[in-house]
Amino acid sequence: MPVNANILVTGNVMIRGNVAFDSTMLVLGETTVEDANIQGIIDTDSGGDKKELVLMSKGKVLINRLDTFATTQPIPDEVMDAFFYTDSSGELYGVGSMFYLNGGFFAKEDLTVNAVTGVVNKPGTEDTSGKLTFSAQVQDGLKRFVVDYNNEVYGHQQSSLPRVQSIHVHVGPVQLVN
Repeated sequence: MPVNANILVTGNVMIRGNVAFDSTMLVLGETTVEDANIQGIIDTDSGGDKKELVLMSKGKVLINRLDTFATTQPIPDEVMDAFFYTDSSGELYGVGSMFYLNGGFFAKEDLTVNAVTGVVNKPGTEDTSGKLTFSAQVQDGLKRFVVDYNNEVYGHQQSSLPRVQSIHVHVGPVQLVN
């Protein structure tokens, strides 16, 4: 389903299924992206640039179950073309998913990333306990969580992004939790 419009949502948003975007979406509630394939629309008027979704949410953003239990690296049609911003917290799950984001993610509050490398088996596949099972994790194994920052997002969606007088960037320490 193609969405080629800017959208203001006064409630919550749930994105599921196959959706192609050239859109900025402002969400006053919470956002859930689940079992979704978000693609950018090819803009034939600008020489074939691939556009994307820019989603700005007042509430928390949850992204999970993308290309669930895949055992190969995603093909270009399975890469999510989007940039997410939340005034709240974000939760991104790449354990049972193949989470590949071409764009970016910013959370004003906590950002939780759950990810592993290698193969994750569906509950009941390897044993009968009903739990996820993991194959041996190797350094160069299957990457289940990748975010490629795309700085072209701002240029593609500039006509619909909010305007500001100035910007201040503060980089804090990075902490990895095992």
